[in-house]
Amino acid sequence: MKKIIFIALCLVSVQGFAQHEKKAVHTANGYYGGITTTFSSFNKQNAWMLGGQAGWLINHKLMLGLAGYATITRHPGFGVNTATNSRNQLRMGYGGLMVEYIFGGDRDQTFYITANTFVGAGTVSNGYKKTYEHGDNGEQWRKVGKSGFFIVQPGIAVEARLTDWYRISLGGGYRYISGAKLDGITNKTMSAPTASLTMKFGLF
Repeated sequence: MKKIIFIALCLVSVQGFAQHEKKAVHTANGYYGGITTTFSSFNKQNAWMLGGQAGWLINHKLMLGLAGYATITRHPGFGVNTATNSRNQLRMGYGGLMVEYIFGGDRDQTFYITANTFVGAGTVSNGYKKTYEHGDNGEQWRKVGKSGFFIVQPGIAVEARLTDWYRISLGGGYRYISGAKLDGITNKTMSAPTASLTMKFGLF
C-alpha cells in the first residue's frame, strides 16, 4: 500500500512539474530574424525593396526590434551624367525601430494576425555608378544630390507558423515620409502603400 501511495505521489509531482514547465515555456521570451521583400511605389513607379528585421519577443506576443529596407529596382533620376553619358538614378533606403503585436499566436495555432509600426529615418539620393578604374574599389555609387527624411510605416499581416522555428508573413501597410528635400522628388511621391512578404527564423 505504501508503494502505491509513493508511486501516486511521484506521478502527481511529475504532472505538476510538467504543467509548471509548460507554463514557463509559454511565458518565456523569444527572438527572431527575418528577411522581407516589399512591393510598393517610388516616385510614381513600381518598386521592389529588400530588407531585414530582428526582434525580441516578450511573452510570445510583443516584438521590439530593428528593421531596415532599400530599393533594389532602378528608377530614373534627374540630370545626365557626362562621365557616363547616362541618366542619373534615384535610390532610397531607411532603417529604424519596429514594434509588432501578435493576436493569438498560441502554439496550437497555425494562422494569426499581427499589427506593426515602423518608425525611423532614411536617405534618398540622385546619382550614378562610377565604373571601375585603376585605384578604385570596383563600382561605386556617386551621389549628385541627397536628402534625409523621417518615416512612419504602420501595417497589418497574416502570419503562418510552418514549424517551431520558421514563420511566414504576408501583409500590407502604408509608408508615410516627411522632411525630404531633394529637387525633382517630393514626400508625396515617396509615400505609398506597401505589400510585403516576410520569412522569420528564430525562437518563438
